[in-house]
Amino acid sequence: MIPSPSPLLALLFGGALAACSSKPTATTPTTSSTATANPAAGTTKITAFAVSAENLAVDRVGLRDGYQKPDGNRDLAFTATIQGPVDAIFIVSTNQKGDPGYGLRADTLIASEEIPAELGGVIDTGKMTVGVGVTAPNSGRFMNEDNGSIHLGDGVHVLSLYVPNTATLKAGSYVRMYVRAGGVLVPGPITPY
Repeated sequence: MIPSPSPLLALLFGGALAACSSKPTATTPTTSSTATANPAAGTTKITAFAVSAENLAVDRVGLRDGYQKPDGNRDLAFTATIQGPVDAIFIVSTNQKGDPGYGLRADTLIASEEIPAELGGVIDTGKMTVGVGVTAPNSGRFMNEDNGSIHLGDGVHVLSLYVPNTATLKAGSYVRMYVRAGGVLVPGPITPY
């Protein structure tokens, strides 16, 4: 015969189960709809994003974070205009509606910095994506830090963006640029490739 558990043991066991099954604290997604929570980020806007005339005609960057040197392969090239501060840039493949999908994942994150969940895909850190080289138009000087990260202050930023060609974009594809400003993800226009 098996002895019955003591009431104290049953109470402790029940309390432990209740503690383990509690719901996690909800987090607020970092989308443009939350930009008003951070006034500095709420002022950031991507006013233009397009495929550059330099696309697949230049070699400015390599595959590794911070590798702003030619690597022997022609790069994807884009132009963008951003108003406001920026602490990261993302360029991703999307569908026609602008929903991120599998394919191109390029950013100015480094090492173990996490990719925002809103950008989808299975890659979740900066070291698992290709970088984005950022310059002013017609400038040979990169604005990125030595490690590939980017930090732009207030004002209007007219940019040329260079991404290693990973052969994931084809005619008829769509791309979208996002920026992170003060922890808030700001989407740009959906652009046909």
